[in-house]
Amino acid sequence: MRRPLEGIEGAVARVEKSGAPELLDGVEVQQYVVSADVAKLSDDLKSSVRSGAVPTVILYLYWIDADDLIHKAVLAEGDSRIEYSYEHWGEPVEVAAPPAEQVAQGVDLADLSG
Repeated sequence: MRRPLEGIEGAVARVEKSGAPELLDGVEVQQYVVSADVAKLSDDLKSSVRSGAVPTVILYLYWIDADDLIHKAVLAEGDSRIEYSYEHWGEPVEVAAPPAEQVAQGVDLADLSG
């Protein structure tokens, strides 16, 4: 699994606090807006940016608590938006591999965006 900021470290143009702290699932968080210069993204991330009219800047929105844990992240690329939720920090988890018939090999997610 990719770390939330992996691949954008060298591309960050600006980080700004946005608004007042708010409650998200009962936890006080602060929203931050991170602007990334597409031309400076890692090659891996550049290849995942949708083809066509490529924006020059991608916005990442993060909701971070007092322990610097991310509770929500949003990637905004043009009029597309991907939202991630992070919860149950520090709690044990159980992970089981899916059956072989539910596993895809060699799928390029960029091909699915049309």
